[in-house]
Formats: sequence, C-alpha cells, structure tokens
Amino acid sequence: MGKNKLLEAFAADKRMLMVGSICTLLLVALLASQGINGLKPSSIALNGLMYLVMLMFFIVWRNIRLIVIERPDQLFLTIWQREMTQEGKERVVRAIPTVVLLFTFMPVFSAMKSAIPLFNEFQWDQTFIEWDRALFGMDAWQLLYPILFYPITLAAIAFLYHLWIFLIYAGGLYFAFKLDQPEVRERYFISYFSIWTIIGGLMAIYFSSVGPCFAYPLLGIPDFEPLMEKLRSANNHIPIMVLDVQAELVRWQLHGENGLGRGITAMPSMHVSLALLFFLAVRQISTKAGLVFGLFFLIICVGSIVTGYHYAVDGIVAAAATYIIWVAVGVALKFKSGVSVGNVQPA
Repeated sequence: MGKNKLLEAFAADKRMLMVGSICTLLLVALLASQGINGLKPSSIALNGLMYLVMLMFFIVWRNIRLIVIERPDQLFLTIWQREMTQEGKERVVRAIPTVVLLFTFMPVFSAMKSAIPLFNEFQWDQTFIEWDRALFGMDAWQLLYPILFYPITLAAIAFLYHLWIFLIYAGGLYFAFKLDQPEVRERYFISYFSIWTIIGGLMAIYFSSVGPCFAYPLLGIPDFEPLMEKLRSANNHIPIMVLDVQAELVRWQLHGENGLGRGITAMPSMHVSLALLFFLAVRQISTKAGLVFGLFFLIICVGSIVTGYHYAVDGIVAAAATYIIWVAVGVALKFKSGVSVGNVQPA
C-alpha cells in the first residue's frame, strides 16, 4: 500500500513536481556550464537536516499540551501513537515527493547564487543607486532615518529580517502538508519554484549587483558607508545581528566559498519576493493570518533597506515580478482545471 500511495502522491502533485524538477535541472545545467556541481550531497544533506529539525519542532508544537500538562509516563511512545495514525501516515506519504524536492532545490539555488559573478560580473550597483535617488530624491534609507534609526528599532528589524528563513523551512513544510487546500498548495509551490528560478536566478544573473552593505568592501563604492556606520554605532548599544552575517558573506565571497545560504545578490530581493508570495498564499487560507504576514511583508520591505542589504528598487522589482508570476500561475491553473483558484476563508 505504501508504494501505491507514493505513486498516487506523485500523480496528484505531478504539475508542481514537474515545474520544481524543471527549475532544479535548469539551475543544475547552468551551473554545469561553468564547471560547477550543483548537486553536492553535503549541502543537500544539511538542507534536509534543517527541514527535519523544523518538522520535529512542528511535532513538539502540536503536542505541547501533552508534554507540558498531561506528561504521560511514556512520552515519546504516546507522541508516536498520536502522530502515526492512518490519516497521519497517508499525509506523510503524500508530502514526501514535495519535501524531497525541497531538500534538493535550495542547495542548487544557493550554488547558483554563489556563481552569479561567473555569469555576469557585478556591474549594476551604480545604476540602482541612481534609480533610487531618481525615485526618492536621496538614498532610500535616508527617508527612514528619522523614524527608525534607533538601536532598539534597528535590532528588532534585523531580528525579524532574519526570521524570514522560516518562510523557507516552516513555510515549505506547512504547504507540503496542507492537503486540505490543494489549489492554493499547488499554486504556491509552482510559484515558489518559479520565483526562485526566474527572479532569484535568471533576473539576478542579468542584474548582477551586491547591494549597499557590500558596495564598499566588494566594489569600492563608498556611498553607503554612512548607513553602515550608523548600524555599527547602534551595534555598540544592542546587537544588530545582520552585521556579523554580512561580514561572513563578504569573507565567503572574497574566498570563493559556496554552499547553503552563501552567495551575494541584491536585485531582485528574494526576501521581499518570498515574503510577498507567502502573504499572497496564506491570505487565501485565513484572513487573520493574511494580515499577520502582510505586516511581515512590509517589515521585510523596510528591513531590506535599513539593514543595507538592498536598494529600494530591488524590492520594488521583486514584488512586481512575484505578483506577475502568482497571477500567471493562478490563471494557468484556472485554465487547466476550469475552476477558480483559492477563495479567501475566515480563520
């Protein structure tokens, strides 16, 4: 029965699995053209471990009342029996193909991100600086300076900005197991693999750029040193966690190191893109959750600027491209199925 259920899972999710596989193979082929192996077992294993850790966190969260209040004598056996119902096992089997694809895809994308300078040297930063100044009359961070540049505010924004990674791991698992919303689930994953490949891959290669915080150490452009000085000054009062990460990314870039989570690219902003995608998908399921993740999307937009990772135009372009992909996928699925995709339901 397990084998039959697994085949049924592949058949049920064939469209989104096909799109995800095509996107993965496209990135692998691009990397191979530069002599790079995008399918490193160590990176795939590390990525898989992060998903498994997140899955364990979900299981603990689901059983928190049991753990804290009921405290049975055989805790792990009781949790196992509660989780391994027939319905639960069928959900796991159904999610396996999608989760395995997620295990593989992100390490390939990370290798692609690290290899961007091999395809196109960083050359767009000065253009994006000028675009921002043409739109706002100054660097975008300067508009936000009077209201946000306090140590506690910057520390909070930096913390929330890095929580974005949970959209990859927790968000991926959430939709992999969200079998009661098949239309939204399929639309999410087709859009997910498409935005990473088109926006984070192809567009990032063409618009090869490093962003404000890396402009000086990597390109010798000093325009954003005042921003970085203000972040470093705030860090003297309360840790601004992006600074250590940025320093490590510079070190990896200068030494040509690649791997999961490494590589530098500014345009378009994948932080903004994925935050918007998650908002667009979640609001189809819950109005209240949509409001929460809509606020998170706005924080990511602001955070991408004040942390120095992005020019404002990086987020604007990313948001526009993400929305176009989301709408296009919805239209395509509607055309294929003949029904509307994802209606908003109250939480």
